[in-house]
Amino acid sequence: MDDNYLISVIVPVFNAELYIKRGIESILLQNIDDIQIVLVDDGSTDNSGTICDEFNDYNNVVVIHQKNSGATVARNVGLAKAKGKYITFMDADDYFEENAFSSINNILNHYNPDLLDFGYYYLSSTLEKIPVLNGNSKNKLLDLEYIINDIIPPIINMTSDKSKFIFDFVWGKVFKKNIIIKNNIYFDENRRVWEDRPFLAQYLKYCKTYYSIDQFFYNYVNVDGSLSQRFSTEFPRIVLENYQLYYSLYKNNYDFSCQYVSNYWGNTIENIIIKQLENKKEHPDVVDVIRQVLKESQVLIWFENREISKNFQKEIVSCLRQNKYDKVIEIYENISKKNKTFENRRKFCNKVKIIMRKMLKDS
Repeated sequence: MDDNYLISVIVPVFNAELYIKRGIESILLQNIDDIQIVLVDDGSTDNSGTICDEFNDYNNVVVIHQKNSGATVARNVGLAKAKGKYITFMDADDYFEENAFSSINNILNHYNPDLLDFGYYYLSSTLEKIPVLNGNSKNKLLDLEYIINDIIPPIINMTSDKSKFIFDFVWGKVFKKNIIIKNNIYFDENRRVWEDRPFLAQYLKYCKTYYSIDQFFYNYVNVDGSLSQRFSTEFPRIVLENYQLYYSLYKNNYDFSCQYVSNYWGNTIENIIIKQLENKKEHPDVVDVIRQVLKESQVLIWFENREISKNFQKEIVSCLRQNKYDKVIEIYENISKKNKTFENRRKFCNKVKIIMRKMLKDS
């Protein structure tokens, strides 16, 4: 096999010794041979790197070892080594369905879409296999008008209608490498969380065709402690950065001053701040991040223009206008404490109900 692969599968690997072999073999056992696998061991401290090396003798497998730098760096390294016309991604604990690439490659060869996606199975902690599909039109090539009107708005939070949402992760999708390279689209290496949606937002800017398959080709395995489930003090800043990116990409295509946008971003940043403050004791530096975000003029614009639904929100606007950022944090912290108390009571009541039901059943 030469270096002209139809598709490259990029797999960032970090401490996934229990799963990675299954994922690699799910690709190698496909019934086509024009797939390249790029394994990027991101400084694993378990046996993952050794397992990857077991596949080094395959002509279509590339194994790279690097110091731990995060999934974004690993994916970018993988992109640099990818030789396929198309690119897809797999997380190290996931795997593909049998014969998935036969159907995928047929669509790529026949329709040549700029973006292709397909359904996936969500494997819960109880191993229940739940099929998931987005709500877009299936099994036909869709044009630029469809992308502008239906695909992009949910990704950049321009609409409350999420029925056409293509999900904000890069696995389960196939991208054209030449679009990525030509437009210098890469993952933000400063991020350790929420890195997929900015990549998608940038990529969609240059898409003219889209195809969605109504079959389930990917298995997403819910693993406790995975990166997507971890806390980060950077969440408020990331929300702001996402908005700034979307605005820079699409300000000439969509109305970012509409009421929905002000409501969505204002309420989102507020809810995240309140939630972050629940972790203040374990992560005291979260306060500094929140303070810096509150100083951004865009946050005040959201708060001034959103529809007020709670009494304290008027006080928040007044404080921000006077640069009383610590007072704003104090207000949010009081709300956070009340929410946490309420949540603890709810959990306690649920436990009591379970105990009472068991007692009644035993009697």
